[in-house]
Amino acid sequence: MEYVVARDMDIKPCIGCWDCWAKTPGVCVLQDDMHLILKHINHNDLLVFAAPFSMGFFHSFVKTVQERMIPLLLPYSELVMGEMHHTLRYGTSPELAFIYKPEPDTDEEDVQINRDVFDRFALNFSSTVVFFHSIKKSAMEIIHETVDF
Repeated sequence: MEYVVARDMDIKPCIGCWDCWAKTPGVCVLQDDMHLILKHINHNDLLVFAAPFSMGFFHSFVKTVQERMIPLLLPYSELVMGEMHHTLRYGTSPELAFIYKPEPDTDEEDVQINRDVFDRFALNFSSTVVFFHSIKKSAMEIIHETVDF
């Protein structure tokens, strides 16, 4: 099992240049630590995101990391469940999970909205969501309860 703490790394936001699709296929032009994460993603069975909710939504850094995963996709599309989605560059993707720390005023609607957004990310990444849990328990307790290793 590998652990990567992205918040401790230098990860810049995507600049939308699409060079990872057109000029340098599969390789982002930004010089930061995201390449360290990308090279491990498809070699694992499970990718777990963990972040606090902030103003009713998961932390913006999660979205930054998700957007920087675009080099794992091809610019070509296929029909999936009646919608167009990009195909995987390397043929596989890990299952996904999300552990969140709710705010004091987080309600079920907030949780459902975030779950829906994460489900859409999983669909776009040709993956499935294994779990989406609050951090009432430790991250490792949740992982071991939910996934057989």
